[in-house]
Amino acid sequence: MDNAELRIGFFGMGSMGSALLRALDAAPSGLALRASNFDASRREALGAELAVAVSDAADPDAQADLAQWSDILFVAVKPGGVLPLLASIRHALRPETLVASVAAGISLGALESALGELQPCARVMPNLGAQVSASATTYCLNPACTARLEALLTPVLARFGSALRLPEQHMNLATAVAGSGPAYLLLAAEALIDAAVAEGMPRKSALKLVQVLFKGTGQLMAEDGSEPAALRWKVTSPGGTTAAGVAHLEATQLRAALAGAVRAARNRADELA
Repeated sequence: MDNAELRIGFFGMGSMGSALLRALDAAPSGLALRASNFDASRREALGAELAVAVSDAADPDAQADLAQWSDILFVAVKPGGVLPLLASIRHALRPETLVASVAAGISLGALESALGELQPCARVMPNLGAQVSASATTYCLNPACTARLEALLTPVLARFGSALRLPEQHMNLATAVAGSGPAYLLLAAEALIDAAVAEGMPRKSALKLVQVLFKGTGQLMAEDGSEPAALRWKVTSPGGTTAAGVAHLEATQLRAALAGAVRAARNRADELA
């Protein structure tokens, strides 16, 4: 089987499931895509937007049909709904179907308990950047997932952005850093915009400046390859404006706040396991 023949199914069309489906729908080569969701208005809207068949996730026959049809089946429902859904479709899965959960905290062992140890399983943690093919995606695989199946999965994940395989022990930490990371950066963007507006700048101008700021800084980090600190020092002249701003951030414990956010998010992922 080559990637042009690959059949990709989705259970769950929330923010993340929709972002992943849009990324694949926008890809230049032809993957076969189908999806399933509980909400009727959501099914209708996505089906019209993407020209993808979206079935009723509450219909057992439709569930089984999607499970049997898929070569790779992404499960993007809320964490509490993952294991019951998998138990309900287990009978319909083909032995070679790769089931990829994008739910935070759900371990490979938990997936295997619902599906059986012989069913190929993956934990996949993308982020919202998948909607523009710029996700920092991490994944891990159970022993039933062969090299052939990984070779089918990784080009699909690459369509979301970058893909990095990790040992499962690091997946909850990756969730806390990269999976939740867009929210941290967007909160910082909000704060910068609000600060500029408070000092008298029109909001539209502040928004544009911060959008370009984040895009340019991210691109510089990716292309330069240096440590962030090395890049930061290039624009932090002693006694200058940037030095004054950075000194204030250090004094107000920005590093500790970010470290605490990562720890809290990882602990929550551990709790969901």
